[in-house]
Amino acid sequence: MADAAQERVKEALYIGIREAEIAGIAEMELRRLGSEFHWPVTGSTEIASGYRTYYTLGGCTPASEKIVQRRESLLVDVHPTYQNYCSDLSHNYFIGKPSPEQEKLADAYLQTCETLVSALKAGSKISEVAQKVNNVLDKNGYRPYTLPAYGHAIGVIGHEWYPTILDNNEFRDIVLEENVVEIAAIVMNVPGVGGMRLECPVRVTATGGEELCKTPLKMTVLDL
Repeated sequence: MADAAQERVKEALYIGIREAEIAGIAEMELRRLGSEFHWPVTGSTEIASGYRTYYTLGGCTPASEKIVQRRESLLVDVHPTYQNYCSDLSHNYFIGKPSPEQEKLADAYLQTCETLVSALKAGSKISEVAQKVNNVLDKNGYRPYTLPAYGHAIGVIGHEWYPTILDNNEFRDIVLEENVVEIAAIVMNVPGVGGMRLECPVRVTATGGEELCKTPLKMTVLDL
């Protein structure tokens, strides 16, 4: 369902569309496929474009009346529910040709996402997962612009938050178990450049994370 909603949004995008309309397109597709409700307390389907993608450490963006314009980042974050089981999938689009700074951000984002997914390995401590992500962010210079929590739980409740991929006293010593599903999350916000968000359900396996959605981690560039 989440993949289908992202695909439907991609097909429907045009210069001048409102964020609220994008949310409606995604939600209509989810409902058509049987989604029962859009579960988050953060504002249902979350849509952000342009400057709204790079609010400092901003991880929640309810759709607004803002109009999507050329050469802007766009993030689409959908939250279907089926038979009380929840999902959470955020994908990034770029309208037009990205600038060199925006391409640099997109490359660093993809590298960070791939590192996170591969680190979600059975037997790993959450502190070890977080450290691997932090190392990549430090290498590329984006750690100050990235929300320092790299995932949350998912299931029949939604934001269960246990465990969160966060290196603090509550979570750092938790060991990931095989077949646990985490929402891998990366939120990067660079003022004046753009913002990117990953949220993707990932199954913990003995060899690393298995993405449960087909939508790619890589940003989709649309020549509109």
